[in-house]
Amino acid sequence: MIQIGDNIIEYVDELKMCFSLEKVLPLVNDIVAMDTMFIFANGGMYRAALRKVLGSNLEYSLVDDGEGAVSICIDGECSLPVVHNKGLVASVRKLDERATLSLILCEMVQKAFVPSDRVGKDMPEVLKADEIIRFGMFDSGSNGNLGLYGLSVSSGEGRAYVIVEAPQPLQYELKDNNRMALLMSDGKVVNKIPQCSIGPAHICFLRYLPDSAVEVCSVSLKSKEERHIRISDKVTQVCADNENGFIALIDGRIVSYSSEVQPEHIEDLVCRIPEGERIVMIQLLNRQVFALTDHRKVYSNFDISVDASNVVWMERESENIRYLYGGDKVSAQNVDEQTSGAITVIYDNGSYRFL
Repeated sequence: MIQIGDNIIEYVDELKMCFSLEKVLPLVNDIVAMDTMFIFANGGMYRAALRKVLGSNLEYSLVDDGEGAVSICIDGECSLPVVHNKGLVASVRKLDERATLSLILCEMVQKAFVPSDRVGKDMPEVLKADEIIRFGMFDSGSNGNLGLYGLSVSSGEGRAYVIVEAPQPLQYELKDNNRMALLMSDGKVVNKIPQCSIGPAHICFLRYLPDSAVEVCSVSLKSKEERHIRISDKVTQVCADNENGFIALIDGRIVSYSSEVQPEHIEDLVCRIPEGERIVMIQLLNRQVFALTDHRKVYSNFDISVDASNVVWMERESENIRYLYGGDKVSAQNVDEQTSGAITVIYDNGSYRFL
C-alpha cells in the first residue's frame, strides 16, 4: 500500500479518487511494486510500461496512426495507447523519462496531463552559447512539491544566461562547463541552490572541471591555503562545517567529509526521512544537519524546535536556521554572496573572491 495525505491506497480506483501527479509521481517505485494496483483490464500493460521507463533516462515518442489512434512507444515490445490525452501529440512528439511516467500514470487514472519541459529533470540541460533562459518567481500561494532543475554549458561553448524574473531580477552567467541547480515548484523558481558555503574557519565551493568532474575547493580564511577534493559529478550542494570539512548533497543523499559530522549521524537522518521523499537542499549548523525534501518537509539528526512543515527554503543565519514557508512572501536572493562575521565571499562560476 501507499499513503497520500491521509489516504491509504491499495487499488487503482482508490488512486483515482485522490490523484495528484505531484504527490503520486515520487511514489512510482512503490506503485510498480504493488500487485493489487494493476488488477484491472490491461493493468499488466501499464505496469510493464512503468517498469521499462523507470530509471531509463530516455526519450519516448508519441505516435499518431493517422486514423485517430495515439500511442506512446516504449520499445519494440511495448506500446501504450493514449486515450485521455490524445491532444498531446499536436504539441509534443517526444517526452523525457519523467514526463513519460507522468503520462502513463495519468492514463491509468484517466486524468489530463500537461507536460512541463523545465521541472524536475535529473540531468542538467545543456545551454547553447548566448542562450538566455527566463524563469518566473515562485508563487507563495502554491502548494506544489519541490524539484531540482539543472543547467550547464559545455566547456568552450561560450556563455549563456539564466534570468529569474523577480521584482528585482537576478541574472546568472554560465560558462566554461559551469553548472547550476534551481529549486523549483510548479515550474517557478524558489531560488538558486548555493554552490558556495562559508564557515567560521574556511569556505567551500564547487568547481567544475573540463572532464565533467567536480571538485570541492576548501580555502582557509586564516592562511588562504587551498585543498581540492574530487567529488561525484552528481553533487548539487556543499555546506562547510566549523573546522575544515563539509557535508555534501550527492544525488539526493547526504555524504559527510567532516570530522564533526560522523556517518552514523547521517544514517540516523536518512532513516527518519519517509520513503518516497527526496532531499533537495541541506544546511549545517555546528553538528546539526537540516534536510529539506521535495515534499516541503525539514528533517534533522537532532530535534527541531519549530514546526518545519510546508517549508520551501531554508538558510543559515549566524547561529540559527531560518525557514521560509509556502505561505510567506518568498523572494529570490543572491545566494552567491556568503557572509560569516566580518568576512564576505562572492562565488563566481567556480571561483571566489573576498569583498
